[in-house]
Amino acid sequence: MVPPAEQNEPGYHTSRSTSRTVGPGVTYDFTTIQEAIDAAVDGDTIIVAAGTYTDDIWDSSLIGPERYRIKKSVTLLGAQAGNDPAGSKNRGGETILVRTNGLPYSLYASDITIDGFMFGSSDPNTGGRLIISDEADNAIIRNCIIQNAPDSWAGHGVYIYPGAENALIEYNTFYKTAWEAIASLQVSGAVISHNHIDTCGIKGDIHAIQMMGHAGSNNVIAYNHISGMTNSNAIQYWGGPGATISHNVIDGGNTMFDGIWLDTDDSTVSHNQISDTIYAGISVRGGCTGATVTYNELSGCGTGIETQVGATGASVNYNNIEGNSFGVRNNDPDILLDATHNWWGHPGGPRRPAGNSGQISGPKAADQVSENVLYHPWLNGANSVSNIALDQAATASATYLSYLATRAVDGDYNTSWIADGYPPQWIEIDLGKGSSVVGLRLLPDQTRAGLTTHVVMFSDDGGVVGDYTLTGVTEAKQWVEAWFDAPFRGVRTVRVTTEVLTLPHLSWVAWYEIEVYGWQ
Repeated sequence: MVPPAEQNEPGYHTSRSTSRTVGPGVTYDFTTIQEAIDAAVDGDTIIVAAGTYTDDIWDSSLIGPERYRIKKSVTLLGAQAGNDPAGSKNRGGETILVRTNGLPYSLYASDITIDGFMFGSSDPNTGGRLIISDEADNAIIRNCIIQNAPDSWAGHGVYIYPGAENALIEYNTFYKTAWEAIASLQVSGAVISHNHIDTCGIKGDIHAIQMMGHAGSNNVIAYNHISGMTNSNAIQYWGGPGATISHNVIDGGNTMFDGIWLDTDDSTVSHNQISDTIYAGISVRGGCTGATVTYNELSGCGTGIETQVGATGASVNYNNIEGNSFGVRNNDPDILLDATHNWWGHPGGPRRPAGNSGQISGPKAADQVSENVLYHPWLNGANSVSNIALDQAATASATYLSYLATRAVDGDYNTSWIADGYPPQWIEIDLGKGSSVVGLRLLPDQTRAGLTTHVVMFSDDGGVVGDYTLTGVTEAKQWVEAWFDAPFRGVRTVRVTTEVLTLPHLSWVAWYEIEVYGWQ
């Protein structure tokens, strides 16, 4: 947040980019998107009116793939830019791009943003996949409806090529793609989040999201809704190590094979809700090392969680495993799987093997575990993880006018607490009673992107029980998240101290919202 007295100082933000408009008639700069791209320079914004654009983003004077490549760092804004379709197949007033030749749209420059379009009409084979090439680092595709991709080699929704770094695919709806909704090969830093994926891979036995190649690193698949898949998996991940797969809602509909299929190292699968798969809710494949499977909810699956022969170092903790045909199955007789601190559907723990008798003991209502699973101690009730900071008491080191600390815990992402000064500044939330804390989500209010450091202190009535430091580049209205492998227990207060806020322009400390996730 810029201090009020400084907003009009020399050097405050100015924009040098040019906006160009596309639409029918003389009131627009151009009648086709391709004409606008041809006239643009890097950094320009192209605003495209509602309507149907057939075989646009196409240069017929060129030969081969060059005809459908975007080779400038531009921002393309459709009529629905900024409007998340949230599963809708038509928001009304759409900017619709239709292909009659089955060919793709290819991003071939860095820093391209595509926001608010519909790719493909409601008719079959009218879409075209979006290719993020190895030259298209930092590509953003958001708030689009991507549907009816053709039954051809271009039948994906989005395909991220090897070498493309830091792609962001968010707040899109994918529907009836012939191949994967989103596929990638050997990429790093990709974030696939808040997408709705329905009835994709209709060519047959093709997954909703697939990341391939056992190379690259630090990819994130989070907050997606996936349903309508048949004889395939929701998320098939065999990309590079260090993946985070979290907060996805996966409805198998009793037609999906696995919810999450994991074959990589040192990755985390957490806070997913997975139901009604034919086989496993979560399958940890052989050769996978160091998988952390935690705080997931699994129900109605053939097996809640399975580990295959050769999966080493996996931990399965703090999950709700209830109502599955089988709870947890370890297929490796030489490995003891850590599956402690889970809820099995009954306070008496899981159904389990009774020695070497071949008999099963334990509550009949509980989910079952196989041999070679360490299941004790177990949870006596289901984890119910929620934002336990909402509407709680909050205090701060300083406050500007009426921008009170309670505004950061009111559930309104458009109101903020503003400190009356620069770092260091702190805000403290009283959770009301001792709580188990498993994660944080923080929504900054700051002038523009910059390096920040925030130290979080967890305390009970007697003193500090733990701390966590968040360091990285943050920007306004972009969530900062941290999720912990094991909960901080007995926490009464959470204090967030901003120690470093390095921006091009000085900024006071301010938060739109601070969410603390756990149970009480």
